[in-house]
Parts: sequence; structure tokens; C-alpha cells
Amino acid sequence: MGAKYQQSDKGKFTKDLPIASLSRFLGKLQVTSVEFVHGGYAEISVLGFWRVVAKVEESNGTVLKYGLTFEQFNGELTSILAIPK
Repeated sequence: MGAKYQQSDKGKFTKDLPIASLSRFLGKLQVTSVEFVHGGYAEISVLGFWRVVAKVEESNGTVLKYGLTFEQFNGELTSILAIPK
């Protein structure tokens, strides 16, 4: 069985992002970019992961940025990193 979200599935992956669930913990997320990152040489590797950058504007106007990674097989979240200013 193959990956649910291959590189050509960006629209499906983006549509299925668990933004509502993540927003409960991080604040109201606004996705700013979605890209597939190859796990090896792009010409020969189909393995990789999805990198999502999102921002949250706090009530005081501060904008926080997060980098989120998702594995390609089931679209499960694997990491959340705060991106420094």
C-alpha cells in the first residue's frame, strides 16, 4: 500500500490538514505555505514529507510562525517548531 499524500496530491493534502484541531492548541492558524520535501534525491526518491508553514496573530498583534511536518503515508503530524523572527 502506498502513500496517501504523494507529491502530486498537494491539493488533497492541503484540504485534509487538521487546522481546526491544531488551532485549539496553537491559536487560529493561517497556512502560508505547503511543500513536499523529498527524503533523498528528487529524481529517484518518492519518499519524503510535507512541510507546512503557518502563522498565528495573537490578540496583542504579535505574529507567531510555526513549521509543521507531516508524514506522507497517512498525513500524520510529526513535528511542530516555532520559527524565530
